[in-house]
Amino acid sequence: MRPPAPRLPTRRPLASATARASAPPPSPTPGSSGPPVTGATGRVRVLGPAGEPLHPCHPARARELVRRGRAAWVAGAPRTLQLLAPPGGPG
Repeated sequence: MRPPAPRLPTRRPLASATARASAPPPSPTPGSSGPPVTGATGRVRVLGPAGEPLHPCHPARARELVRRGRAAWVAGAPRTLQLLAPPGGPG
């Protein structure tokens, strides 16, 4: 007869969704421009000049658009950028 298999260590229960949702958002790093970047993808939502949703972009590109005056951070919306002119360019 074989000896019983060793017991595996038990896992801790995951934090509940309400506990995660009630956590305060991280504050921006001193010296950074714009809202903090959080989330699984780390992407910034982009709105067109009329407010229509466009494809998200990388945070570095978002900061560059703001620095060049082509976009502005949307007040009250986390990680959201609004273009000031219609997107365009060579292509």
